Amino acid sequence: MLLKLEQFGGYLPLRNLRNTPDANATYAENMRLDQGGLRAANPPTQLTTRSLGLDAAGKGIRRVYGVIRDKLQRPDLSTNMYYLGFGDPDTDVVRTPFINDRYDRHYFCSPSTGLQFVTRDMITAYNTAVDPITGNPGSLLYGPIKGLKVGVQPPPVEPKFKALEDTTTGDLVWIDAGDTPIPHQAGELVTDPQYRFYKDANGLSLTQYRNTPVTRTYTLTYVNIYGEESQPGAVVEVDVAADQAVDLSELPVPANVAGYAAYDKKRIYRTIVQADGAAPYFRVADIAIADTTYRDTLRDIDIAGSDVIESLAWTPPPDGLQGIIGMPTGYMVGWIGKDLFFSEAYRPHAWPDKYVITVEHEIVGLGITGGTLVVLTAGRPVLINGATPSLVQQDATAQTLPCLSRGSIVSTPSGVIYASDNGYLMFGPGGLQRFTDQVIGPEAWRRDFIPQSIRSIVLPDGSLVFSHTDATGLLQFDAIRPDAPALGLVRHVLSVIYSPVLFTEVNTGRAIIIRDGGQPGSNNGRLFELLPAYSTAEQYFLWRSKEFQLPAYTNFGAVRIDWSGDIPIAFTLWGIVRNGDVEEKVNLFEWGFGVFKVPGQPVRLPTGCRYDTFQVEVSGTGTVFKVTLASTIAELRNV
Repeated sequence: MLLKLEQFGGYLPLRNLRNTPDANATYAENMRLDQGGLRAANPPTQLTTRSLGLDAAGKGIRRVYGVIRDKLQRPDLSTNMYYLGFGDPDTDVVRTPFINDRYDRHYFCSPSTGLQFVTRDMITAYNTAVDPITGNPGSLLYGPIKGLKVGVQPPPVEPKFKALEDTTTGDLVWIDAGDTPIPHQAGELVTDPQYRFYKDANGLSLTQYRNTPVTRTYTLTYVNIYGEESQPGAVVEVDVAADQAVDLSELPVPANVAGYAAYDKKRIYRTIVQADGAAPYFRVADIAIADTTYRDTLRDIDIAGSDVIESLAWTPPPDGLQGIIGMPTGYMVGWIGKDLFFSEAYRPHAWPDKYVITVEHEIVGLGITGGTLVVLTAGRPVLINGATPSLVQQDATAQTLPCLSRGSIVSTPSGVIYASDNGYLMFGPGGLQRFTDQVIGPEAWRRDFIPQSIRSIVLPDGSLVFSHTDATGLLQFDAIRPDAPALGLVRHVLSVIYSPVLFTEVNTGRAIIIRDGGQPGSNNGRLFELLPAYSTAEQYFLWRSKEFQLPAYTNFGAVRIDWSGDIPIAFTLWGIVRNGDVEEKVNLFEWGFGVFKVPGQPVRLPTGCRYDTFQVEVSGTGTVFKVTLASTIAELRNV
C-alpha cells in the first residue's frame, strides 16, 4: 500500500477532515502558495530600525505611506523612502492628479483628520527636523507629518468693495473703430455719461463720440500660494459708458485661515455683455493680496480673450469627509454618511455642491475597478460611472450585500473585493462573485472569522492576505483563481503584530505591517515587509494533511521524504482509531529534525500499528517535493 503526497495546498475550512481534496491541508502555516511544492514563505523583513513615534494627535502610528526620496534610485530601498505616519488605520492617501506637479502633493483623508494634503517640501522639511524619539536632527525618514486642509476660503460677500466710474474729461479714452463720430467743439465740457472723449493722433483736437452706457459687474477671488483659486466673493455693479475706466476701492485684505495654505494674491474679474445677452466674467488682473485699490482702464476688447472665471461653484471640501479615492480621469470622490462628494477634475481643492449624490444606505468605503467607482454600503452596493463629475450616474444592485469592514475593501482589475456576512465578495461591472464559497463557505466564515474586524490587501502575485482579531496571524489565499480549491488558505504566524496594521505600499506593491507596538498610544512601532520576495532569514512551515481513509487496515512500515535545504525535515504520523461512535487520534510516530538528515532516504517506521485512517504532518525550513508512505522499504524503492 502506497500513500503519496506530491501537491501541497492550503487548508479549506469549508471541508471536513476527510472530504478535503488530497492535495489540501487541514492546517497550513507559513508556507508559500505559488510554488507547487511545500516551501516556507520568507519571514517578514524589517524595513526600519527606528521606532515610528506618534502621530500629530499623539496616537501610535497605525498607517504609513511611502514617498520616494530620489526618483532615480530604486523605490524598494527603505533608505530611499519617506514614510508618512498616521494614527488612523482608515487613512486614504491619493497622489496629486497633476502630471509633473511641481509641489508633488499627496492628499490624505480619514475620519479623524478630514481631507488634508502635504507637499514634498513639507515632507523634506520634516525630514530635517528633530527626531521626537531620539532628539537627533537630520535622520528622520518617517513620522507624523501635519498637513494643510484642502480648499481655499473665499472672499466675503459682505461688506462689498466699491466701484466708481471715472468722470475726468480730456484724458485719453478709447472707442471701438466702428463708432460713428459726432463733431463737437474741442474743449467743450460734456457731462452726459453717454459722451466720451479722445484726442486725435496729434493730441490737438477733441472729438466727441456717442457710446451706449452698460452695467458692468465686478467680483474677485483669492488664490493661495499653490495657485489654487477660491469661489468669488462680493459682486459689485457699476453703470459706465463702454470702455470707461473704473476705480475699485476698499478691496478686502484677508488674514490667513488657520490650517489652510496661505493666500498669495487677489484675482479681479468683470463681465462683458455678449450678443445673446449673457455676461460671463473675464479675468482683469491679479493683484497683491494686501492691495486695497485697483484702477481698471482696460477696454472690453483687451480682456475678451482672457480667462473666463471657472471657480463660481468651487466650494472647499466639506468638513468631516470620511475617506477619498482618486479616479482615472483626475477627480476625487469622498463621502459623509449617505452622501458622495466629487471634486472638479484636476482641481482637488474644489468640491462643488451641485455634484453631490445621495445613495440609499450609509457608505462604508469606496473601491475602483477600471473606470468604475464601486460604493460599498451598509446595504446595497452601488456602481458610479462617468468620465467627469457632471456626467456621473449611479446603478445600485438589486441585492442587499452590506460591507462589514472598510479595511477589507481591495480594488482589483476584475472587481472590488470586500468582506460581507457570507464571506468575501467581489463586485464590479461584471456583477457579483462570491469569492470564498469554495474555500471557506458561509458557515465556517461566520464561525471562525469576525468580518467586522478584517483588513485586506492583494499582493503582487494576486493572492489576498487578510487579518482579523487574532493579533498574531494573517491568512492568505489566491485572489486570481478563487475557483481553484487546491490553493486553499495559509496562516502566517507573526510575533507581536497589531492585526489592523496591514496595507500595501503604493510605489512598490509591497505588503507592509507594523510590529512591536502599533497599538494606540504606543510609540515604538516598526515597519516590516510581509512575505518579501527575497530574504536571508528562514522560518519554519507546518503542513498537516487531511485524514486519509484507506479501503483496508494497513501498517505503514516506511516513509521517504524528498526535500532540499540546510535543516532537516520534521515528520509526524497519526492513526485514527474508532471505538464505537468515538474516534481517537493516536500519535504513532513523531520525529524531529534529526531523523530525516538525507533528502530522499527511506526511513523505517515501527511495525505493528494497523489503521485504516492516517494523517501526516511535515514541518521545516527547506522545500518538500514529495512524501511517500509504504508498507515496506522495498516498496519505496520502486516509487
